[in-house]
Amino acid sequence: MSLSIENISKLKSTKNRFRVSIVVYERNGTLLFLEELESPILPPYPLSFTFNKKHKLSIQYGKFNEVFLIFPLEELFVSIGPILFNNQNYSKKDDRKQPTFHAGYLEQLPVLSSEKFRDLLVIIDCLFELQLEQYYATYIQLLAGVQKQTAEKFKQPLQKDILTSYAILFHLEHQLMEAMAKGDPTQLHQLVRQTPLGSLPIPETNDLRGEKNYCIILMEKISWFAIHMGVDVIKCLSLRDYYIQEIEKQTQVINVLTIRDSAIVYFTELLHEISMHSYSLMIRRVIQYINAHIYEPLPLVDIEKHLFISNAQLRRSFKKEVGISIGAYIQEQKIIVAKYLLMSQIPPRTVAKDLHFYDASHFTKAFKKLTGMTPLQFQKTNPFPQNHKGENAEDRG
Repeated sequence: MSLSIENISKLKSTKNRFRVSIVVYERNGTLLFLEELESPILPPYPLSFTFNKKHKLSIQYGKFNEVFLIFPLEELFVSIGPILFNNQNYSKKDDRKQPTFHAGYLEQLPVLSSEKFRDLLVIIDCLFELQLEQYYATYIQLLAGVQKQTAEKFKQPLQKDILTSYAILFHLEHQLMEAMAKGDPTQLHQLVRQTPLGSLPIPETNDLRGEKNYCIILMEKISWFAIHMGVDVIKCLSLRDYYIQEIEKQTQVINVLTIRDSAIVYFTELLHEISMHSYSLMIRRVIQYINAHIYEPLPLVDIEKHLFISNAQLRRSFKKEVGISIGAYIQEQKIIVAKYLLMSQIPPRTVAKDLHFYDASHFTKAFKKLTGMTPLQFQKTNPFPQNHKGENAEDRG
């Protein structure tokens, strides 16, 4: 028994695209070697997969936590793997007895970022019509039903001291958001000093982990609050991620709280800057929309629909408050992003395409008009510093 030529071709394309091993098994677990798929990487230990035709796709793990994607195809089963994830730790149970045991095997394995792994799932779902989204939705509905029953049994009245703590916390957050909305750093400093050290009133919870959890929730709340008030979307989300990373690094509660307070104050200062600015809330939201969709064509009709304003009102109000036309502003923002991409050594033609200029010629003219040089000239004279290059390359996987 074998696979159709069409399915073998699809598997081969997937293998070449992601540089992964693909193996085909019979129902009883017998391995089928297909010349078209070349020699796969096989673990140097016995595998024990579970094959079930009812499962559209199952994710199974090897001895070192390497991943195998198993799915039925025709009357057989396909295994894609072994795969490792970025920064994945693997177990070394037997390494004491055999120090070099399996080292060569692990070095051969492809390492995928979460983004590439997601792309792999999307492609095999599309190629082999697995209908994973529908399968997942059904699974989630079943899981929600089970968890609902468990949660109903778990429900119990809160003790008086815990309920009081929750009420204090809710009141404190309400005051915090009000102070941030006013953009008054002085009032905010006073409020922060009143904030109790223990913010997560659950006695069973580890203090450090509990404070980290609450502070992460708070970073999420204040970042989206700032976005709603008109602070730049990208800036808010970048700051949120930065502060969450800093919170996770800490080993003492007092340091977690210090970072929390500094984040609150900084977000308030951003809101203060906005409140002092001449832009109206409507124009701030227009600018937010532009920044969040900078990699899209950005026709004015989309902005008008999003903000429920007319074309004439949008053009007139934007020009009056910002000083330039909205079309010119969009182009300026795209050129700012283009500079970053060019410094990352992305080809000008690719930059033009990603930012939805009409063509490379249009991009060159617009870029030169604002910077005085062509994209290629800018790229050659403005490389990223060496340390930034390394970080950027790492991000691209």
